[in-house]
Amino acid sequence: MPSSMEVEMQADTKVKLTDDDNDSFVKFLDALEN
Repeated sequence: MPSSMEVEMQADTKVKLTDDDNDSFVKFLDALEN
């Protein structure tokens, strides 16, 4: 379940990410949390 912040970001940008971009973004978020 995406957080409300993630949903807002997606709604603001309305950018379609490729699977590759999305995977990189997920890893980036993981790096921030750890």
